[in-house]
Amino acid sequence: MNSFDRNETNSASNKPSYIYYGVFLLGGLIPSKTAFDPANPFVGRISMRSIPPPHTVATLIRCFTHAEGMIDPDGLYELYGDASKGTSLSSWADIDSGGSTPARPYALVQSGQDISSSSYYDAKDGINNDPPGYLYYHLYARVGEAPSKAAFNLQEPAIGRILKNHIAPPRCALSVKRCIAAAEKNPIYAFAEMYSDISSCTTVSEEKVFDLYDDKCFGAMVGNPLVLVQPERRPGLHNRPLMMIESQEAPTHLVSENNKKVRVPYKQWLSAPRGEIVDTDGSHESRWKGGPGMCSKYVPAYNVRYNGRSGCMLFLVILYIDNQRR
Repeated sequence: MNSFDRNETNSASNKPSYIYYGVFLLGGLIPSKTAFDPANPFVGRISMRSIPPPHTVATLIRCFTHAEGMIDPDGLYELYGDASKGTSLSSWADIDSGGSTPARPYALVQSGQDISSSSYYDAKDGINNDPPGYLYYHLYARVGEAPSKAAFNLQEPAIGRILKNHIAPPRCALSVKRCIAAAEKNPIYAFAEMYSDISSCTTVSEEKVFDLYDDKCFGAMVGNPLVLVQPERRPGLHNRPLMMIESQEAPTHLVSENNKKVRVPYKQWLSAPRGEIVDTDGSHESRWKGGPGMCSKYVPAYNVRYNGRSGCMLFLVILYIDNQRR
């Protein structure tokens, strides 16, 4: 029996039928605008009768994002059967029996890489408080410990914690780092090196899925926290992420090819659509001649790498996303 079979059954008894969900931004669980239980603001619901055909995952995502006042262009959100699932549902799959109770709601999860708008809500209530407890972490800069905004012990100011059930699916190392970055209000930790503990010499792969129900999971014990080390920054090391806040098309000029005049892009300029991530070292800032729309002027630009190529992007179309600097 799927969700809409249940809807018909409940309609016959004049009881309203709902489908339940939680909302995760990249930084973790956030309160729902359709929350119905004051004791738990993180679970929302919509009426089953409000969902139009076809009854697919894509339709359900549209209904959830509309209820939350969100825009979902080009698949900005994914849907998981519940927050413990490691794989999102196919957009064209039929709606299954998920979300039938507040204890096991669907998980609506933001995708992408921009965590600058994420917030962490340090509330013990969550989606069924499942899995329970905290994940502990120890923060470092390149030259020593870094204080944590989520510290809970005055004797250990560099050790913080996040609620396990607030970590966004698929609950991999990258999800954990993003949740920590939101808790610390510092996006740089989403790009940090992660180690399983202080004695480890190898970093944890970002794809590593955490079994948050296992007491031996990385960071599960306060005495043996995860370790995050801020990434190295130096000229020539292109590992600072920049997000395209506007598209840039490389300017072109006329050249002769096979006795014909054709337009080709200037070699020093790159093209990239809005929302893409490019990398810079944060040091080599240039003023290139021949910018888009102003080919006879010098314009401020970053030296970046994108899709294996090096070139320039205008200051005005990109934004640092590993800290608050513009």
